[in-house]
Amino acid sequence: MANLSGALRTNGWRLYQDFLMPQRFDDYRKLLARAREQGYEIISVDQWAQRVQRAAPLKSERLLILRHDVDTDAAQTPLTCAIEREFGASASYFFRLSTMNERVVRQVADMGFHVSYHYEELATVAKRLKLKNADEVHSRMPIIRAEFADNLQRLRQQFSLPMRLVCSHGDWINRRLKIANHALLADSNFRQQIGVDFETYDTALIEPLKAYVSDYPAPEWWRPRAPQNHLQDGDSPLAILMHPRQWRPTIRNTGEYLQRISEGLTYRWSR
Repeated sequence: MANLSGALRTNGWRLYQDFLMPQRFDDYRKLLARAREQGYEIISVDQWAQRVQRAAPLKSERLLILRHDVDTDAAQTPLTCAIEREFGASASYFFRLSTMNERVVRQVADMGFHVSYHYEELATVAKRLKLKNADEVHSRMPIIRAEFADNLQRLRQQFSLPMRLVCSHGDWINRRLKIANHALLADSNFRQQIGVDFETYDTALIEPLKAYVSDYPAPEWWRPRAPQNHLQDGDSPLAILMHPRQWRPTIRNTGEYLQRISEGLTYRWSR
């Protein structure tokens, strides 16, 4: 009974967030205003990586690093870009193949923001081949890496962007198989071959952070702690990860949720 009650509550909040929730862009504007008031320099993940590469990550007394994983609703991204420009902020936007809308990507890049690839080839191949465990994934790693390299090269040519810092997407199949998408970049020789300098989950980028927070579905909104509290405490470097689905309602979010259910059922029945 408790499980049923919990599921109903979760789905109720999902319906609220996808259809009834007021857009939260004013909250985002207030968050950036608070950061500026507290003396933070607001930079992209790419700018952070460059500082780490130069061994000078703490040049500014207070750093706020902004990352957007565009899992759904690519059309929202110019709206958050516009808010960030109000405060002279920079940010990184990582698009999946399914959200790599050419008009939107070019608009975000033309506004001066860092744009790169939110990749998921390991998950894609695992679902396509119905792989059952991490060992089977590792045995298919040459196929996975070849697919990733082809997609990355095509996107670089299409948008004339370097995309030397990339970001892995998290999928339900990764949790099932207990292997993350960024496992495909564990080989340094492969990285050098395809021209990838950093992955957002690299220890070199994560370890120096004082705090790392992510937006989260309603009614919690943030995990593990609201960024406003970190700003008030002066925590630096502070990294914030955001997803479009947490900031305005859209049917696209529901579509992605239904797709996940369909994929899960197909995967289970085919085994």
